[in-house]
Amino acid sequence: MPCAARALSGGGNRRLASLNCHTEDNSPKYRMIGNVVGLETTTCIFTDKVYSLFTTHHSLKRPGATHVALCESVGSYFRHWCGAFTLAEVLITLGIIGVVAAMTMPSLMQHYKRQQATARIKKFVSVINQALISAENDLGPREDWVIGEMDNSDSAYNFLNTYIKPYIKSADIEKRTLFGRNMATLRFVYGSQMSVKVGACYDIWYDINGEKGPNEKGKDIFVFILCKNGGCNFNSNQVRGFYCAPTGEQFPTHEQLIDNCKDRNRGSYCTILLEQNGYEFPKDYPLGL
Repeated sequence: MPCAARALSGGGNRRLASLNCHTEDNSPKYRMIGNVVGLETTTCIFTDKVYSLFTTHHSLKRPGATHVALCESVGSYFRHWCGAFTLAEVLITLGIIGVVAAMTMPSLMQHYKRQQATARIKKFVSVINQALISAENDLGPREDWVIGEMDNSDSAYNFLNTYIKPYIKSADIEKRTLFGRNMATLRFVYGSQMSVKVGACYDIWYDINGEKGPNEKGKDIFVFILCKNGGCNFNSNQVRGFYCAPTGEQFPTHEQLIDNCKDRNRGSYCTILLEQNGYEFPKDYPLGL
């Protein structure tokens, strides 16, 4: 027997094992001097059921075994710990991750876009309401404001330059034709913009991301209306907004707002839908951003 081991009893729970090992030919050249190794243990580590802790499963020792082998060989150790996955396993795992990502990412992105849009719309409503209040305090009641010529970019420019721009942080005002309408656009320093068309009331188009697409109502453009007398008629192109409430007509139901919001020609209904929900996007909001 190449190696012989014997256990020596010690005091308390201490065990001393004396180990003398030598080669098969007992050559003095390779003869090893016995070493004494101290082992601290509270219970016997050798039981009838000994498990290999370094394999991928707990396997019982083979019948007839006289010692515990943590691994059958060094090779098995590296097979379990260094060669963990085959190429096929890696590809299958990556495929599963890709499928899960493809299913969840669109929903996460849509949620993020809606949160961002909500924050900008709420900020816009707050800023413009404060500007209008300040303008009334300085320039008199809205009823006395000069509207100017309808469907005229000069009139729209004068409204923004007189009643809005002095009371907010903005970059510039530009006269322009937008969607076939003569309007004026005021750009905010934080990247969004508002465009105004003068009619019986002021149509205010708020674009949450400026010139970037898709430039569609209900997606990145939200339409408000401001009337001098604080009221307005309700139709497909007019929505409630600053000091404006529909008069003479029945207010649409939630289902009607949803249906009309889907129609690009009636996208202004989307703003009412948000307004009715505290400028938050309801779960059944019909358009993607």
